[in-house]
Amino acid sequence: WLYMLIVAMDANFRLQSCLRGLALKHPALSPGWAYFVDNSPYAAFIKDYVDDEEIVSCVGFQALLNMLTKKSKGLRATGLGAVSCARHQLFRALGMGDLQKGERFCNMDYIFTSSVADVGLRLITISYDVCCQWFIHFWTRMRKLPSHLQINLPVASVQAKVPKFHLQSHQEQCHGPFSFAFTKGVGHVDGEGVERNWDYLNGQGPSTKEMVPGNRWESLDDCCGHSNWRKTVGLGNLLLKRMLRAIPEAIRTSKDFINFDRCLREEDEALVIQWETELSAWMQDKSLPDPYRIPALHVTLAQVRLELAEEDKKRVEEGITVSCDVSASGFLTLGMDIQGQQELIRREVKGKSKQTLLQSTSLVERRTLLLKRIQRFREVQRTYMPGLDAPLLAQLEQSALPLNTTSVHVEDSILFMPSELPFATRRRVCNPGLSDIEDRLRFAEAHDALDHLRHHLQNRTFTNKFKVQNVTGQKHNTRAREVQNRIDDRVKTSQVQYCRARAAMVQLQGHGHWETTLQVLNQSDVRALNERELTEQEKDDERRVRARSGKEMEDSE
Repeated sequence: WLYMLIVAMDANFRLQSCLRGLALKHPALSPGWAYFVDNSPYAAFIKDYVDDEEIVSCVGFQALLNMLTKKSKGLRATGLGAVSCARHQLFRALGMGDLQKGERFCNMDYIFTSSVADVGLRLITISYDVCCQWFIHFWTRMRKLPSHLQINLPVASVQAKVPKFHLQSHQEQCHGPFSFAFTKGVGHVDGEGVERNWDYLNGQGPSTKEMVPGNRWESLDDCCGHSNWRKTVGLGNLLLKRMLRAIPEAIRTSKDFINFDRCLREEDEALVIQWETELSAWMQDKSLPDPYRIPALHVTLAQVRLELAEEDKKRVEEGITVSCDVSASGFLTLGMDIQGQQELIRREVKGKSKQTLLQSTSLVERRTLLLKRIQRFREVQRTYMPGLDAPLLAQLEQSALPLNTTSVHVEDSILFMPSELPFATRRRVCNPGLSDIEDRLRFAEAHDALDHLRHHLQNRTFTNKFKVQNVTGQKHNTRAREVQNRIDDRVKTSQVQYCRARAAMVQLQGHGHWETTLQVLNQSDVRALNERELTEQEKDDERRVRARSGKEMEDSE
C-alpha cells in the first residue's frame, strides 16, 4: 500500500464550451501534451456511443440519471471530466476531457484510463461519486478502449470507492464496500480533492466558455499547470505538517485500539475471533454479508404506518368502513405528533424565562395552532373511543390537574390516548383493536427514537471535537455553541420520545420480554461511547457554577 496510487475523478458542468464556427481555423497547438487528452482519438472513440444509455439503480446519484436531459443546445461541451491525485490534489497528465452530453461512462472510462495508462504501480484506488455503478462493468467496457489505454493489472489490484462526503447519499448497501474508512492503506484520504480543484477552475468558466476549442484547452491547461506548480512548491511544508500531526495521532490511536481490543477479548474473546473471521472473509468476497452494516432488527415507524394503511385499504375493499374519514392509525399518529409538538413548546417555554414581544407572539400563535389540532383530535376521538364521552373526559381532565390549579396551557393538556387510560377504562371506552394498533406504533416509535438518539450523540461527539480543534475567537465560538445547542435539543427530543413510547408500551402490554431490548433509559445513559459520566463532585461543581451565573445575571439586571 505504500506504492498505491489514489486518484479522484469527477465531472464539472460549469466549464462548458459553446459552438464556434472558427474551430477549424484555431486548432490546439499542443494536443494531448499536457492535461487534456488529444481530442481527435477521443472524439473518434466517443462517437460510437452517441446513443448509449446507462442504467442507474442507486438512489443517491442523480448526475447519470439526468445525463440524457442535460441541456446541450448550442454547446460543444456540456461540461468537463477530470482525474486528479487524491492525496495531493494535483491534476494528472492526460486526465481531462470534454463531456458532450452529460456525464457518461464512456467519457469517464477514456479519461480515467488515459490518466493511468503509463502507471507502473501495482495498486490503484479510484475515488468516484458513482463508482458503485461505474465500476460494476468497468473491466468489460475497458476491452472496447484502444489497446494503449487498457490497464495491465489484475482485477484485485484496482478498487473503487465513494468520496466520504458523497457516501451518505448512497443506498445503505453501498456504505460498507465503497467506504474509504473501511479500506486498508488509504489513511485519512477523503477522496474529495477533485471537488476542491473545481473550486479553483470554476472562475475560468465564463471566459473559457466563449473560446474556440483549441484556445480553451490550452487556457485550462495553463491554469492546471499553475495550480500544480503552486502545490509542488509547498509540498515539502505540507508533508512535514502532516507528518508532525500524524505521528502523535497514530500513537494515541494505536494505544486506544490496543486497550479497546484487550477489553473486548477479556469480555468475550470467542466473539472477537468470530468478528475477525467474518471481516477477513468479507474482504475477500464482498458478496458475503457486510460486517460493518448494522442489521435492521426492527421495523421503523414508517413501515408500520404503511402496513396499517394497507390493512385499512383491505378492510375498505371488503366493505368494512367507518363513518370517519381518518383511519384508526391516522388518529393515533395524529395524537403522537401532537405529543411531540407539546414537548417542543414546553422546552421552549422552560428555556426562556423572559421573552420579547416577538417571541411571545410566536408562542401564542404556536399554541393556537396546537389547540386547533387537539380540537380536531377530539372530534376523531369520539369515533374510535366512543365511551369517552364529554362528562367522562371532563372528569379525567379535572383529576389530571395539579393541586390548586384550575387550567393548564395547551402543551400540558393530556390527550387520553389508549395508553394514557387505566386498563378497565381503556377496555370500556376504546373500539376493539385500537390498543393493539397503538402498541405497534409505540414499539416502532421507541426503536426509531433510539436510533435517532444514537445518531445525535455521534453528531455531538464529532461537533465537540471539531470545535476544540478548529474553532477560535468569540464570533466563531458563539456560532459553534449554537450548533451544539441545537444538537443537544435533538438529543433531548429523542430521549423524551423514547421514554414516552416506552411508558406507553408498559401501560398497554405490561412488563415482559420486550424490555430486554427497550430498557429503561436513565439520564446517565444518554452519552456517546467516548463520553465519560460525570462524577458526583463534578455534578455539584457544575450546579454551583450555574447557580452562581444565574445569580450574577440577576444582580446585573
